[in-house]
Amino acid sequence: MNSTVTEYDTDVLAALVAAKLKILELLAQLARKQLALADQGQTTDLLKLLAAKQTVLAQLQHVERRLDPFRSQDPETRIWRSALDRQRCQEQAARCDELLAETMGVEKQGEAAMLRRRDHAASVLAGASAAADAQAAYAGPVFPAPAALHLHCEG
Repeated sequence: MNSTVTEYDTDVLAALVAAKLKILELLAQLARKQLALADQGQTTDLLKLLAAKQTVLAQLQHVERRLDPFRSQDPETRIWRSALDRQRCQEQAARCDELLAETMGVEKQGEAAMLRRRDHAASVLAGASAAADAQAAYAGPVFPAPAALHLHCEG
């Protein structure tokens, strides 16, 4: 981007911030759904959701890359169509920050829920394994039934 900032540049910036906001709203919604699925132990649905979330994250990365040139600009040198446009963009950018923080918090809760599920499953499996070992120990060794033994004496 050149050093001269135009109204067109701020139109692009505003459109990108609005797109980022929509993506982050969707990402926050997916994170909340992910937490619910993790809490309920719905692994199949959780895996489907995680695949869908990857697509949304890729969209977010694309928008972030397009926002990169604006990061080095001095916000005070930007030329806006109106003060209202500037205010709207600032409010949307602030909401993006809020949604990102909220989503990261929900993600941490989801991770904790999945770890609890994993630990619970591991303890159930360990208990089942110990029970099977104990049952085998009390049952004693299992020997095959002996083959019939025919003894006959001659004379």
